[in-house]
Amino acid sequence: QIMLGENWLRGAESIFHFQPGIRYYFYWLGILFGDGGVLTGLISVSITGVSILFLLSGLQHLTGRLTRLTVGIAAVALLIWWTSSHTIQSITMGLSEFGTWATVLFMTGMLIRGLSSNQSYAIGLLAAGVTWIRPNQGLAMIAFLLFVCIVMTSSWLQRIHQFFRVFGSWFAALLLIPLHNLYFGSQLVFQPTGAGGATQEPWSTVLRAPFEKSARDFIITQFQGLLYLPSV
Repeated sequence: QIMLGENWLRGAESIFHFQPGIRYYFYWLGILFGDGGVLTGLISVSITGVSILFLLSGLQHLTGRLTRLTVGIAAVALLIWWTSSHTIQSITMGLSEFGTWATVLFMTGMLIRGLSSNQSYAIGLLAAGVTWIRPNQGLAMIAFLLFVCIVMTSSWLQRIHQFFRVFGSWFAALLLIPLHNLYFGSQLVFQPTGAGGATQEPWSTVLRAPFEKSARDFIITQFQGLLYLPSV
């Protein structure tokens, strides 16, 4: 609502505090289709469904009995996940995770089909989009892009070229965050300021989990949140 009444590029904040990306999606969704929550929710659910179909249409060209069995299991699992009440509720409520789900599914479908040079730039930009939507998934996107560079190429020269394409476009798009903060807030801030307020746990918590109940409870809670299974 704030974006509708002022410069929309500002994103309702002079310095991004929390998850800058998804607000722009909902802004344009409101501009194009109005402020009706039901309609925009259905559009978001449909976009997720299309990304699943795009992924599965790429998988169907794979051969081999075990591969096709795996594809069939993946198709059933994705259909169950997409139609589950928790997923639909999360999407229609406008949780930012929705944007990363659809984008990663689409990126995976592109990867299965093989990447041209231009599509490599597109993969980098989409990975930046995921990081814009959920900055805490930045490390996962780095791992995804490293997979694109190392596993999906056959020579070191190709890997070097791929590295500059995917990471160059990813990093260039991410620079828009500090540029936004500098232009609108007169401060050079590279990540949303809300990230500093998140509860941090050291990696040693995983090692302590077999011996300490508090560490186990933390790991279980994080795992449930990762799978969006808060009641399990």
